[in-house]
Amino acid sequence: MGTTVHQALHGYSDGHRQLACSAALSPKDARLVLVMSDVSGSGVTGEGIPYITGYPLAESGLYALAKTWPATELPRPGSVWTHTIFVEFAELATLDRPSSLAKLFRRPSMEQRFGYDNALLLGNDPLCSEMLSDEELFWFGRLATGLYGLPDEPIWARRDPDFYVDEVVLRIWDQQWPRLRRSFKFCTLTTTDRSQDGFAFDLQLCPSSAATSRLRFQGRFEGWEAVTSSDEAWMRGLLADVWHPERSEIRQALRLIGTDVLGGRAAMRPICELLVSQSASIQMDVNQIVDLVNEPGLLATSKLAKMFALRTVLPRSEHLSDESLRFVAKNIDFLPSEELEEFAPPFSERLWATNPVMLASLWLDDRPSVQIPLRHAAQGIIAAELLDGLSAAPDLVHPLLTVRPDLAELPEFWGRTQCWPKVVANIGIDLTSHAVLDALVLGLHDEGAMTSALHEVGTLAVLKCIQTLDQQPQVSQNLDAWVRHACSDTDAVAKFLAQSTASSAGTIYLVSQQLQPDAVPNDFGDDPWLIALRSYSKSRRKLPVELLAYGFRRGMGWRSRSVAELLSITFEALHRAAEQDSIPETSWSMLENALPSVRSDFSWDRALRLRKAAAKRATDMRFSAEDFLGLAESEVLFGALLEEVWQLWDGSWFLKSMAKERGRGNTPTAHKCHQLLIDFVERKSHWW
Repeated sequence: MGTTVHQALHGYSDGHRQLACSAALSPKDARLVLVMSDVSGSGVTGEGIPYITGYPLAESGLYALAKTWPATELPRPGSVWTHTIFVEFAELATLDRPSSLAKLFRRPSMEQRFGYDNALLLGNDPLCSEMLSDEELFWFGRLATGLYGLPDEPIWARRDPDFYVDEVVLRIWDQQWPRLRRSFKFCTLTTTDRSQDGFAFDLQLCPSSAATSRLRFQGRFEGWEAVTSSDEAWMRGLLADVWHPERSEIRQALRLIGTDVLGGRAAMRPICELLVSQSASIQMDVNQIVDLVNEPGLLATSKLAKMFALRTVLPRSEHLSDESLRFVAKNIDFLPSEELEEFAPPFSERLWATNPVMLASLWLDDRPSVQIPLRHAAQGIIAAELLDGLSAAPDLVHPLLTVRPDLAELPEFWGRTQCWPKVVANIGIDLTSHAVLDALVLGLHDEGAMTSALHEVGTLAVLKCIQTLDQQPQVSQNLDAWVRHACSDTDAVAKFLAQSTASSAGTIYLVSQQLQPDAVPNDFGDDPWLIALRSYSKSRRKLPVELLAYGFRRGMGWRSRSVAELLSITFEALHRAAEQDSIPETSWSMLENALPSVRSDFSWDRALRLRKAAAKRATDMRFSAEDFLGLAESEVLFGALLEEVWQLWDGSWFLKSMAKERGRGNTPTAHKCHQLLIDFVERKSHWW
């Protein structure tokens, strides 16, 4: 298949006129063709060479490509033959080499001027064509530099009669995209400006032998003579394309991008700059590349141009300015998803460092082709960098954790944000996960956030977490604050104490520093504090004085159901500390109000007061013989305790009732104390 085109012949017949035409032209276009087919200027036929003219016929939707020959055989001086080829705009857009139309030109003569009233068929030509010579390449550079370097000026140049420049001009036309191609107006030989009203020519060549020093233009135009060739990268790209069009990717890209733009000749240079910027050998500044496709640039309307730009700048995102980053983020959807997957990591790192709000908006973008690659890229950003950005934009907690839930496992996240756990839980992150809960406890110090955590996770879970963390070296000193908040839920504290193990020692101590001894409920079963103190003693072998005092005070209070057991594990060791004057003042202050008073001259004797307290408590609570015998292992202390019990108004009866019980004492120590009790009662009774 080929392309159907039309033709016309103009020449002398009692004046210059149309001799044949196969195309249906509007009257206006027919007049324009008649004018353009006549000799282009005085003295042109004297050059003795043909020339080519190209121009659009807007009303007829055709492009006219004409070749004019001097008709020296005709009687009228200055007569010419002009063969014009008409190709529809739509058909012109499909041609890889519109210059191939030139092979249809036929020079008529007086004898052979027929057959021009029929349509012609243009065969399909391969893209490759005869390579341009060095001189042709030089001319190409001169003319293209003028046309695209000064796109608002009509360009002209002086041609050598011995050099066939027409082929160079046609190669320039070949490179143009369809819209520019069909509006391109040129003439390869004239002595006067061929422009009509509202119909300015882009390129005109005049003979070097012309009498005038320059081509004179109509109206406001002065024109620009093409003398030199640019050595800039965009021109080198065009030269490389015209040298080997079959090897170049520029021509196809010009056609694709040119379809998106309305800039005419002015768009050629920025398009070429954009295309050559992708070459590894050309290190164009990435921000200049963005400027090519950003407002108010001519390529700002082209999606394809933006796609080309994104492919070039994204791998070098670290060099993008803030403004360029905003442009890339705004237009990133023009890049195919699979390419964005490749380029997103460096871009994401750079954008997070400069504009985290914008990157977060892309994570939440409704378009999967944008959202998915950028969320994948977020996985590669170092956590410390993410947290730095979060410090500057704390409102981004939600989108960031949506993309990187692993950050919730870092104490630094909680420490920097002081985010309320309820917010994090609403995102779908499991706060009860060991890693998340550990990080949360280590990082939070805000009062409201800590309260939120206790509500979301539960006080018991937090206390167990504290228990685990307390065993780690160099743990945060923030644990006591957590315990203080947790202790507002005494029911949960009771459960924790009741479930305590040997590993709970540190947390048990912290709880004792926050709660009054009678605060924790003991509505049934063993006292939680009894269980906790036993666990502590198994872990540390002996209880610290503070816990001894706490446990003893608990036994003196109203809440515990395990009074005897509490006193049995605290009394003797605490009494020893009192004798050594090693009970801290804070602990003694807690104890003192629960102890019986003594005469002022004995108020200094803390051990005495402890004995009196234990004696009175045992008597009042009617301890069993087994419980009473377990209060002290020391014979001396047990004897002193018996003395204090005997002095109570019902103490003698209490001791005598226990002395009458036989077989008491499950251990050698208890058996021995029972014998001491019997001996003591007999001695006191005999004396009495």
